[in-house]
Amino acid sequence: MFDAQIRPLVDQVLNPIGRKLAARGVLANHVTIIGVLFGLAAAVCVAFQLFATAFWLILLNRIADGLDGAVARA
Repeated sequence: MFDAQIRPLVDQVLNPIGRKLAARGVLANHVTIIGVLFGLAAAVCVAFQLFATAFWLILLNRIADGLDGAVARA
């Protein structure tokens, strides 16, 4: 719903990072796998009621999800 309004701001931050990662040989698939691992770790934390840690892992998962597109575009 808000994606159309937020997208330009997010791209402005993530695209330069994505270009730097791509220049160092990082592939979008690498970033995706790291994001999945953050998500799985968050699920484990939720199962053990470590909600604060799960929150930060979910946040990292979402950043990785946006960053993989930036790396792919680069």
